[in-house]
Amino acid sequence: EAGSQRVYASGSVACRCPLWRRHPGPPRGAAETGSLGLTSGRAGSRGSMQTALMKTYIHAPACRVWEAITDHGALARFSGVTSARLLRAGREHANGVGAQREVVLGRLRFLEDIVRFEPPHVIEYRVVECTVPFDHELGRIELIERGRGTEVHWTTRFQIAIPVIGKLLTKAARPLVCDGFHGMLLELKHELEGDSPN
Repeated sequence: EAGSQRVYASGSVACRCPLWRRHPGPPRGAAETGSLGLTSGRAGSRGSMQTALMKTYIHAPACRVWEAITDHGALARFSGVTSARLLRAGREHANGVGAQREVVLGRLRFLEDIVRFEPPHVIEYRVVECTVPFDHELGRIELIERGRGTEVHWTTRFQIAIPVIGKLLTKAARPLVCDGFHGMLLELKHELEGDSPN
């Protein structure tokens, strides 16, 4: 069975890295994600953008995973998240399109706008303000039903917008971002499956 994966990608190069802990997943041969159709960032900035893709399989229905992962105010239950709150409700759904959330990770504060909300399959968001110079093209969480469970793909594309050293800092930050988000997915997996890490 396939386990959780992190995929670090820049341009057309990607490296899939097995995790330190493996979990049951969908049968071998399950389709990998292809192009996610991410919106272009600032003109001339794509060469510095980094992409991170986190995957895991959760033995729970997509509707349960969706409810847990789109509850913006409850994100503070995850390790590393100092606080999280909904600043502005969405137009048709409190957590949906038009919603704005504040997520604080230690000294870092992010304001994120929800730009796509299609229960229980896709949510997309964009960081619009941060305590460091930060360009965020798009974040996307996609839920795919596989057998009796749900495959979760979390993609984010970003760069640290500091002259001269920004590109190096962005590359250095990529695995940290990936590890942090993937840790959240593992915690969500354990929460919904009601078990402890193997």
